[in-house]
Amino acid sequence: MKVLITGGTGLVGSAIYNYRPNWIYLSSKDGDLNDYNVVTNLLKQHSPDVIIHLAANVGGLFKNVAKRLEMFNSNLLINYNLLENAYRLGIRRVICCLSTCIFPEGLNRVLSEVDLHLGEPHHSNYGYAYAKRIMEVQCRLYNETPGYHYQCIIPTNIYGPFDNFHLEDSHVIPGLIHKAFLHSKMNIDSPFLIIGTGAPKRQFIFSNDLARIIIYLLENHIFEPLLICSTPESEETSILSLAKIVANEFNILQVVPTESYSNQNDGQQIKTVHPTKLLELIPNFEFTKLEDGIHETVTWFKSNYPNIRK
Repeated sequence: MKVLITGGTGLVGSAIYNYRPNWIYLSSKDGDLNDYNVVTNLLKQHSPDVIIHLAANVGGLFKNVAKRLEMFNSNLLINYNLLENAYRLGIRRVICCLSTCIFPEGLNRVLSEVDLHLGEPHHSNYGYAYAKRIMEVQCRLYNETPGYHYQCIIPTNIYGPFDNFHLEDSHVIPGLIHKAFLHSKMNIDSPFLIIGTGAPKRQFIFSNDLARIIIYLLENHIFEPLLICSTPESEETSILSLAKIVANEFNILQVVPTESYSNQNDGQQIKTVHPTKLLELIPNFEFTKLEDGIHETVTWFKSNYPNIRK
């Protein structure tokens, strides 16, 4: 089985490489996925049996808010070009990566796969979320052709080595790690300030855990078309608690929210999901504890700074 991975040198692609180094790993250096003809040539060149589609224009809360149109257009193009070329070339198995941030806001319950299209996403994720939702619809339509299995997984917040640690465009854990690192270098006793109230709660999944799940789904021929990939809801953590875990890695004693009475920079307050289907399919799966995963990520960050993505 010949497996090709887009976004192969990113967070999840690098984690998969730890377990399956002989697969084909493409990065942006291999070609621009926004260009339909480039994608055609890449897939013809490598002729894979399976594609794991991880490539995307991604960022954290502030990038999603500031660049909504860019996030929509770029991801729409990338996903269309990849899926349509795969379909036309007879590649029958594709695993695509969505995100729990694309779920509707305001449903006020623990979310499952069937809730994906039941309302608009949070305004902060609007452009990115709709591009990803459209990819899920595309996959369903391609699957109407017998023998095609275009599958979408919905991971919760992913973190780990090889992440993007940009101070403004990153997701919450790599952003906090980079900021805490810089704070610790100042050698002062002032508190570590985080943007927002710290009240929102999130579930997190270590990149190596998601890599093992993807490999298991592929190699055990599990074709579930839409699957939440998340730690259980009992492991949900507030941003403030998360920041304290990160701060502890840098011996920072005090963490303080900068907006104790405002949630304008908080994003969606709660978007809890429960991985019922996943735990039925892989009942004995052991997730990495958040503290352990953050420790491993911080260790990697320190060892590879300043050559990390930032």
